[in-house]
Formats: sequence, C-alpha cells, structure tokens
Amino acid sequence: MMIDLKAVFRRKKSKKKLMSFSTDPKVSGRVDVLFGLPMTALWLLRCHEIGKWVGTSEIVSYAVLAIIVFGGLYNLFIRKGAVERNVTLGDVWHKAYLRLGRWFVPVGFVAVVVGYSALVAVLTLFFDDDEATFSGSVRHIVTALGWLLICMLYSVVRRYVDFREYYRSPVASREEVDWY
Repeated sequence: MMIDLKAVFRRKKSKKKLMSFSTDPKVSGRVDVLFGLPMTALWLLRCHEIGKWVGTSEIVSYAVLAIIVFGGLYNLFIRKGAVERNVTLGDVWHKAYLRLGRWFVPVGFVAVVVGYSALVAVLTLFFDDDEATFSGSVRHIVTALGWLLICMLYSVVRRYVDFREYYRSPVASREEVDWY
C-alpha cells in the first residue's frame, strides 16, 4: 500500500476572491458616526466608573474612537464622489453573511463577545498577582482590553455594511482584484 505524497501535500486552489467596488461614502459615514458616538459615550462612562482617564489603554481607545467618529463625519459631510471598497468573497464572514442575512450582526456580536470572553479567561489564567482575586484580575483585564472589544464589534458592523453595499452596487462597478 503506497501513499500518494503528491495528494498529501497538494494545495487546494482557494475559492476566495478579493472584489473591489464603488459605493457612496455617506453610508459608511453614517455607520461610523452611529456606531462611534454610543461607543464613545460608553467608553467615557467606563473611564468615569473606574476613575482612570489617562493610561495606555485609555489613550489607544480615545484614538480609535476618534478615528471612527471623525472619519465618519468626514465621509458623511465632506467627502464627495464614490469611494472604493474591498470585500473578500468566499471567506467565513462572507459565508456567514449569505447564510444569516439580517441575523449577521447579532450573531456576529455574540461570536465576538464569546471570543473576547475566552481571551479574557485565558489571560486570567496567566495573571500572576498574589494580591488579586480571580474576579479582580478578570475586571482588570476586561478594563485594560476594552478597546479591543470596541474594535471587534466595529469590525462586525463594518463587514455587514461592506457586504450589503457590495450586493447593492451596480455590477459594472465590481471588479476582481488579483491579490496572490
């Protein structure tokens, strides 16, 4: 019995396609502003609750939220003409969008929160502080990595809007990008 080594090490041709399309910048601007403003308010409330306004994670989160909100305002009010966007067809997110439809965002939020919770649980196992309790270390890690949760939730909303706009865009504005 012989093993076919060519079959074992053969790479399957990827069915993913990177597609470029043109869309109105106002749609993404609305999403950025409508997502960024509540998240900014929640983040400021979090900073008020823990009494910490300046720190590494706070500054990173301020910067990320400022980029989201001010970029959205720019797209919404200042930018003119169509903007080029890219989507990857055939990956997990695209398949989830096709299967879930309107449920893509809620299911994506749940998946992100579960993944984030698993990350926090794993990091808590490695937390090495004799004074901290388990709940104290979880609270510390959650507050330190809160900006990561914001970015993860934003990516779900952004992917949904990109896929929705791709399927609403005229076929003439779509083109495959060679990314190999």
